[in-house]
Amino acid sequence: MLLRRLILIAAGVIFLLILTGCTACKSVSGQCPQVKWRVHIGTPRDTRVDAPVAVAKGMVFVGASERRADGSKWGKEVHYLQGLRSADGGFVWHCEVAGYTISRPVVQNDVVYFASGRGRLYASKAFDGQVKWAVPIWDNTSAPVLDGSEVYLASNQQIQSPGPGSVIALNSATGIDKWQARPRFPIAHTPAVSDHLVFVADGDGLLALERETGREHWRFALKYPTTTPAVLSRDLVYVADSISLYSLEQSTGRERWRFTPERDSASIEALLIRNNTAFIVLNYRPPEGRRSGTLIALDLAQVRELWRIQVPHAIDDEPTWDDGLIYLSAEDYLYAVNVTQGKLVWRYRGRGYLLAPVVADDVLYLGDWNGDLTALILPR
Repeated sequence: MLLRRLILIAAGVIFLLILTGCTACKSVSGQCPQVKWRVHIGTPRDTRVDAPVAVAKGMVFVGASERRADGSKWGKEVHYLQGLRSADGGFVWHCEVAGYTISRPVVQNDVVYFASGRGRLYASKAFDGQVKWAVPIWDNTSAPVLDGSEVYLASNQQIQSPGPGSVIALNSATGIDKWQARPRFPIAHTPAVSDHLVFVADGDGLLALERETGREHWRFALKYPTTTPAVLSRDLVYVADSISLYSLEQSTGRERWRFTPERDSASIEALLIRNNTAFIVLNYRPPEGRRSGTLIALDLAQVRELWRIQVPHAIDDEPTWDDGLIYLSAEDYLYAVNVTQGKLVWRYRGRGYLLAPVVADDVLYLGDWNGDLTALILPR
């Protein structure tokens, strides 16, 4: 088993070396994504895109932060959401908000919902950015989750009073609280919502709350803090700590199985589930030297590893699935991997630290910490 793994890793490294070069993209087939447009968000200085974008209604919604000169030594930090035309990246509107680090936006019924890291949850009109409502929240807030007439989010602190964490349910039309749950441990991840339950990964394990009331339905404790949000598939819920992936029954929290991959000293840091396959991100972060990332494909029916691929950069965000490919943002690089064989198809070098890509209508949208938003036409 160890020999086989070393051979696979060596083959992957050789393959990556073949792709190494000075151009923005290297491809096995010769087909690379083409830049449709690229825009810089905000002013030319000290701007960064904060989170993956949302694409809907012919628009791209992007949260950003920038530092503006105000006569002080460090300047004033400003945070905002922008609406751009998806066709050409043209500016449509700008909504400045309180707090820092805009969350990933979510769009429903011509309204875009987003949270600031310290300040508020906002609902703005998608076409002009006009704020419909805003409610106060505390630090370290997750991205909102919309389901029907309700919006859910989690915070590391409770609303209006210091505490370990909150899970909040609100009316999506008005922003009025439906309930607020207060788990015993800090919450670092976006909730997952089923017909009857809300699942939240916190510092102790996985918590299932009744959707109507917010009351605790069950709790599953993990040995180590969770490193991924809860992910739902059929009647099961999946969550990982740094060591293992767990499969639990949604209704009872009973453990079906756990999978602990061969990982050396790497830790599980992200999870995606599609078509009865789990895609598990492992990252190796040594105190000194180069970091690296590994993507593992796991057959959920047989709990069997299908393949793994290693890249010479840490994979710091959740993978993105589209049309038979998995896209990985790994530091300054974007990797496209075939989902059936785990083979690298192409590699694209960005202009800065890349966030998770979003794909819509054969176009991939990619923000970075240099403040650029790039639209790439995908090869088909």
